[in-house]
Amino acid sequence: MERIPEEYIHYIWQYGLFDQQELRTTEDIPIRILHKGFHNHEAGPDFSNARIAIGPDEWAGHVEIHFKSSDWNEHNHQRDPGYDNVILHVVFLHDKEILTSKGASIPTLSLSTRFDIAHFRKYENFMKNKAWVPCEKSIADVPEIKLLSLKERMCSERLEEKAELFLAEVERQKGDLESALFTLVSKALGAKVNAEPFRILSYITPLEVISKHSDAPEMLEALFLGQAGFLDQGLSDDYVLKLKQDYTFLKHKYALKPMNYSAWKHAPVRPASAPAVRIVQLSRIYGKTKSLSGVFLNGSIDEVQHRLDVSLEGYWQEHHSLAKKSKSNVKRIGPSMRDIVLINVVAVLRYAYGKMHAEQRYKDSAVSLLEGINSEDNSIVRKWEALGIKCENAFDSQALLQLKKQHCDKHDCLRCIVGREVLK
Repeated sequence: MERIPEEYIHYIWQYGLFDQQELRTTEDIPIRILHKGFHNHEAGPDFSNARIAIGPDEWAGHVEIHFKSSDWNEHNHQRDPGYDNVILHVVFLHDKEILTSKGASIPTLSLSTRFDIAHFRKYENFMKNKAWVPCEKSIADVPEIKLLSLKERMCSERLEEKAELFLAEVERQKGDLESALFTLVSKALGAKVNAEPFRILSYITPLEVISKHSDAPEMLEALFLGQAGFLDQGLSDDYVLKLKQDYTFLKHKYALKPMNYSAWKHAPVRPASAPAVRIVQLSRIYGKTKSLSGVFLNGSIDEVQHRLDVSLEGYWQEHHSLAKKSKSNVKRIGPSMRDIVLINVVAVLRYAYGKMHAEQRYKDSAVSLLEGINSEDNSIVRKWEALGIKCENAFDSQALLQLKKQHCDKHDCLRCIVGREVLK
């Protein structure tokens, strides 16, 4: 018999998908499973807090799972005191007696004659499936209540991951929530193409300098474009010359150092999302207020969107880059970009703040916010919808993005409600 993946043995143990009649250890001692334990996805034994009756005695502790018994030693568990509280070793093949770090023997249960080979073949074929998602021919038949449960778990998982990244940014910026938020807003406006240069721009443009000039839009524009390296390109129309003059003053006054202009990507980017346009829009957002965290944490969707409702007129109505004329139109932060900020900044900030201060209402507010925003429109969401999966708002689209990227693409089907339902 070929090697059975450990994740499959975890699965049949967790859900009892094996013959449980008259179980006995490899030493022929009767076993009764009182509680299989809780699946542990972190370091340590595979299932924690199990209760197993072995012979006349009832034991409480952990369960470790391997394909064969000798894997215990291959993984060096015999030297690890963290495995001394394992009360049952569950394996497919028993080929060796194993011991704890204290030299104690551990009872072993072999499942080699107790599992359904036909079910394993079904699982094996499922894992080899090259479809967009392995379950695409079956997912439409999964009960709606289970899909809703899956979406809730996936959206929470995605918020958790994004919140952890944001909290790491707060820590990197020495606990300065407002500066970390500035970085998050900047990256959101940069989208995937220019997220990294926008991140750098946020690091080298001090919020205290922005705050001192928040009532002077032209100075902020010069500050942001100058720090982004856009004023070092030898351009010389009247508007650019004025920006250069203002930035030279700011640069000397605050000992500023601009970034390298070459970091910015200008293609493939639509004119309305050109780096210079987004940079000036960012300066306008921060020209409206000295602090965004208050309204982002506690404001309604309408209040947040109003704060993000920025339009560039005048010079920028006829330019999407410095000294280069374009078709005349108002460069505004449109509804789709405002939704991106709501999803990737505001909801993340609220969820992270709830984690920081153990306030569930902020976490709940993040979820409610996503439920009130339109679904994202991208190739992944459209593909899910083509498979019959409803996507009614950003809560749904964030959940489905998480499911595809972090689970389906990794064939992590045994930890997925849909995968388990189909395999069952």
